[in-house]
Formats: sequence, C-alpha cells, structure tokens
Amino acid sequence: MKKKVILVEILFFIWIIAICMPIYAVNDVTLNVIQKASEIKYLENDQGNISKTIVNSDTEKGEVTVQIKLANNAKEAEISTGTEIFLVIDNSPSMDFVTASGKTRKEIVINSTKSLVDSIFNNTTSASIGIIDFHGENGWLETAGIKNATLRKKPSNNKEEILAELQKLNLDSTSSRN
Repeated sequence: MKKKVILVEILFFIWIIAICMPIYAVNDVTLNVIQKASEIKYLENDQGNISKTIVNSDTEKGEVTVQIKLANNAKEAEISTGTEIFLVIDNSPSMDFVTASGKTRKEIVINSTKSLVDSIFNNTTSASIGIIDFHGENGWLETAGIKNATLRKKPSNNKEEILAELQKLNLDSTSSRN
C-alpha cells in the first residue's frame, strides 16, 4: 500500500511539473522566412498546377502571407495530322448472291459503305480513306491471304473519288452478273 502511495505522489509531482513548465519556459520564438520565391507543383495527368508564393512577411508579428493559386490549364492534346481509314470490301463470288430484297450482298455492302463515307467526311476534315478489294478466286475453298487483297484506292481525302471507286466496285459485280 505504501508503494502505491509513493507511486501516486511521484505521478502527481510529474504532472505538476508538466503543467507549470510552459509558464516558465523561455518565450523566445522568431520567424525566419527561408524562401521568398514561388513554388509550382504540377498535378497528375497534366491537368493543371498549384503555385504557392510568399507575398508578405512580418517578423515583428510573426506573420506570413501566402498566396495559393490553382490553375486548371490542362495541356492541349497532341495535334493529329490526320487519320487514315482503309475500307476492306468483300468482293468474293458469294457477294453476288441476290437477297430477298432483290439486291446482291455486295450492293447492300456498297450502299452501307457509301453512307459511312458520307458520315466520316461530314464529321471530320482530317480523314483519308482508302479501299481494299478482298476476294477469293476459287471461292470459299481457297485460304484467304495477302494475294487475295487488291488496293483499289490509295488513301484520299476527296469524298467524290472514294464514292466513285465504291461505285466501280458495285458495277464490277453487276456487269459480271448480266
């Protein structure tokens, strides 16, 4: 029991010292501005930056005025020089099959492709479109390969040239049918 009382007295004495110590401590604090220059930190993914600048300091009062700016100045995306699109058109004999609508498979594909070309050129000015004719000479038994592909039109940004080449592809099949 005597040990507990001594332990409590020691803890009480330490507590009193801890409370009184700040009162008697030397209150000599100084403000030193180490850097007056700005600091800029860039945000992730180049979405902007945060800059911190010390605009004023008063060492007498121990005050510093810091200006913080957040800039949302994302870097512009890389400028694209254009997009090349190749349309690969199936020109195999199976595309001459006449569907229930009375049109051949090829006519349906060519008409859909013309609509796609119109849509592309109506929505962008930086696209070039090329046409590749893909066909098999011996029907479906022949293994498809590079020898079955023919470049019909090099990439061009001239819509009329592309549509004219698609029309030639369409005529090639209709003339061979008649």
